[in-house]
This record gives sequence, C-alpha cells and structure tokens, in this order.
Amino acid sequence: MVPRRKRTSYVTESDSSSEEDGDYFSFQDAKRLHKITFRNVSKVKQEYDEEMVYSDKKMKCTNKNALMARENRKRKKLYVQNLENEVTKLRDGKRKLNSVLHNQSLIISELQKEIKYLKSVLANSSDISNLVKNIRNSTA
Repeated sequence: MVPRRKRTSYVTESDSSSEEDGDYFSFQDAKRLHKITFRNVSKVKQEYDEEMVYSDKKMKCTNKNALMARENRKRKKLYVQNLENEVTKLRDGKRKLNSVLHNQSLIISELQKEIKYLKSVLANSSDISNLVKNIRNSTA
C-alpha cells in the first residue's frame, strides 16, 4: 500500500470570523507568518550551520573518508617511528662493529709484526746454530 499524504488545511477569512476560538489564524496572519518564516529560513539555516560546525569540532567526525585518512595518517606515523627506531638500532650496531673492527685491526698489525720478527729469528736460527757450534768447538 502507498502511504497517504498528509493533508494541509489553509485557514480562510471566513473560518476566523469567530473570535471566541483562539486556535485559528486569519488568512492575512497566516500569509504574513508564511512570508516571515521563509524570509528567515536563510538566516536560521546559517545559524544552524554555524552551530553544526562548532559542534562538529567537539564531536568526532563520522565521515568514512575522514576516518580512513586519519587511520592512514596514524599508520604512516607508526611506520615512520618504527623505521626511525630501526635506524637508531642499526647505527648503534654499526658503531659497535666499527669499534670491534678497529680493535681487531690493531691486533692484526701487532700479530703481523710478531710474525715478521719470528720469521727473521727462524732465518737467523741457522746462522745462530752455526755460531753456537763454532763457539763450542773453539772453547773445547
């Protein structure tokens, strides 16, 4: 079934002839009231819009696009913060590894010097053993 339209009744001058009943307006009053209300509609609408803007600032936005944009900004902020944390961890790790590398380089250079010395000792050991033999032979 189709819903019925509400009927609107207009007051005519003949209806308002009885002064006893205060529920009726005269036709002229209704016409004037009609003009006044439609003149003020834009003003009332503007005030209503201003109130809505003010109340929207207080209330959270329910616009789906705005909510998704806010969620994306939060996600991006969290992602960037995680990246920055990872960068600081990696920098600290790099610093530690560089200090270990420097210490190992110092150890390597000391060991290379020791190897060079021991090689020279081994090269001279045959000469030293010959000298020791000669010294024993000469004293004996």
